[in-house]
Amino acid sequence: MELEVEMFRRIRRALLVPALTILLCSACTGSVPPEQPGMCTLMGCIDSLTIRMAGSVPAEFQVQLEFEDRIQTIECGMESRLGDSASPDDSSCMQSVVVFWNAAPEEARIRISGDGIVYEETIHPGYNLNQPNGPDCLPICRSGEATVRIP
Repeated sequence: MELEVEMFRRIRRALLVPALTILLCSACTGSVPPEQPGMCTLMGCIDSLTIRMAGSVPAEFQVQLEFEDRIQTIECGMESRLGDSASPDDSSCMQSVVVFWNAAPEEARIRISGDGIVYEETIHPGYNLNQPNGPDCLPICRSGEATVRIP
């Protein structure tokens, strides 16, 4: 009887050690997806509207965006303000492109003036959604674009 018990212990020990080793190794090297469902990161984003101007764009001009009882204005000229914005509340421009930050209207009235030209138009920008923290995570920001042809 003692011989059978000792033999059983040896067999159990011989099987248990490799089984535990395999289990521990697989737990340590198992692949875990980088983003598990329900996990969100903490990146931020800001709504923006880019206005591209074509046609007779003045060398120096002012662009006014009016929507939802708000008015945002930027003056553009030889010294562009692209990249000079210290705050996301500012707008920026370069040549014939203007970016309005914190603006994502479905409809807006745009007014471009300079060099004796005044042009007004109602725009309906198209938007892309941006979810920097993944699906089902906030924030959700919109980046839109509209092209205005100045006669």
